[in-house]
Amino acid sequence: MIGSIVSIYRHRALVGALVSRELKARYRSSLLGMLWSFINPLLLMAVYATVFMVFLRFGMPKYASFLLAGLLPWIWFSSSINDAAVSIVSGGNLIKKVMFPAEILPLVSVLTNLVHYLLSLAILIPFVAIYGAPKPEQILGPTLAESAPSNPIWLVASFLLVMIIQFLFTYGLALALAALTVHLRDIQHIVLNLTTLWFFGSPIIYPVAQLSSTKVPTFLKRLAVDYNPIAYLVVAHHKIFLCRIAPSFMVLMAMLGAAFVVFYLGYLVFDKFRDSFAEEV
Repeated sequence: MIGSIVSIYRHRALVGALVSRELKARYRSSLLGMLWSFINPLLLMAVYATVFMVFLRFGMPKYASFLLAGLLPWIWFSSSINDAAVSIVSGGNLIKKVMFPAEILPLVSVLTNLVHYLLSLAILIPFVAIYGAPKPEQILGPTLAESAPSNPIWLVASFLLVMIIQFLFTYGLALALAALTVHLRDIQHIVLNLTTLWFFGSPIIYPVAQLSSTKVPTFLKRLAVDYNPIAYLVVAHHKIFLCRIAPSFMVLMAMLGAAFVVFYLGYLVFDKFRDSFAEEV
């Protein structure tokens, strides 16, 4: 694994060039170009906000801010793994070149969507500042919302750590899915459907506080929050951007450890199938 990391570092200029190519290709012949990085999450937020606030009468104040804060990390994650699943298959011409490190292709998918995520943050921060945010107890529940606002420096540091955690977790899954899709093309369709289920099973369109106050079976609550890595990332975004509360250091360390495990396992799967890529694509 160390050798792969060194190889990626040596090819960092190539990684940058491929990310740039992906960004340009995505918006080629588009009138608004990169502005879609801002428009897409806003449109998605508007759709869900309309459905839940107007039609379903969901009563959380400042619900649009809550939605946007949860959608951004989700869009980065789901877009990355869906793109990465087909990255090796789509990049067959590169895979067949001598000395091309194949792990670069799923990495490019994750980094391309990271760029969109970072651009989207330029919407979230002023949006929350102007529109406002729900009260912490409305998002996290009375127990989790007891913490006082965190020091701004620690708030920024914890956000950077959350971003690293999400990158490791996402890249680990991306590596495994990219390798498996080479041998079973159905994986890309399975991933697409599973991410839809995962979205509704995560506290993105509903707060953690609501889960604890409803009559949802306990095992479903634990599945949606305690055993759901995306839930930890989404709740971390809610805490940082809406409540100004940094996740606890112990929680962040546990998340980082879990992300490293996923990354390592994903790399093992990728490395196991690496030698067969050139023949299969």
